[in-house]
Amino acid sequence: MKKEYYDYLVERCPQAKEILEDPQYLALEKIPRHFYSNTLEHSVHVALLMGWLAERHHGDVASCIKVGLLHDMCFVNYREENDHPGLYCFYHPEEAIENGDASYGLNEHETLSIRCHMWPLAFHMPASRMAVALTLTDKVTAVYEVLYGMKRVSRTVRRFAERVMPEFR
Repeated sequence: MKKEYYDYLVERCPQAKEILEDPQYLALEKIPRHFYSNTLEHSVHVALLMGWLAERHHGDVASCIKVGLLHDMCFVNYREENDHPGLYCFYHPEEAIENGDASYGLNEHETLSIRCHMWPLAFHMPASRMAVALTLTDKVTAVYEVLYGMKRVSRTVRRFAERVMPEFR
């Protein structure tokens, strides 16, 4: 993680230091997310965007950063076979709530925001500004990561083609 990301998050949310330095939380780096990102990177990106939005719209910046960091705290690699019943989008918010609350404590607003962040794919609809912000920032970040991943794949394929077929340039 970039130092300026870490500094921004810790400056605005003191509990972010505890979260970002916890070996259990850092294990999210091994859980894939969208193309070339992992769950740790994705969560940091969501937390940064949540903090930015909260600052501009006079929200609870620390709480917004915290839910951004913890919204996907589920240690299941959905790309591999696992023993969780059903689809990832339905069970991972509940598991993230359990893990986040057990490790760092969550208040009611944070819990409700994490629970509904997969709306409209999941059943819980956002009912607060923080919940709407988390739902939207999660989607925006996911789209960015998918497009960035596609761009990276395209660049890699082009470089390979230029190497093996000089006339491709």
